[in-house]
Amino acid sequence: MSDVDYTKMNGPEMLAACRDDASKWAAAFCQHAKKLGDKDIDEEWMIGWFANAIEHSHDVRTGGGPIVLPDGSAFFVASV
Repeated sequence: MSDVDYTKMNGPEMLAACRDDASKWAAAFCQHAKKLGDKDIDEEWMIGWFANAIEHSHDVRTGGGPIVLPDGSAFFVASV
């Protein structure tokens, strides 16, 4: 659990504090969820969720993600 209280930060402050660190985003999310009454949220599971979201965002921004066809199938294009 983080010593930082993310619930006291506004959006831009939290973005600057967390950047692309999945463990910080998970800590922030769990603090907000617990403040709203979810006492059983699993921070380790949330780290995995945020890490996946951050990596997907990176793939989308850099064009390194899979090519998804209209039928829903996907493939990666290797650099040559």
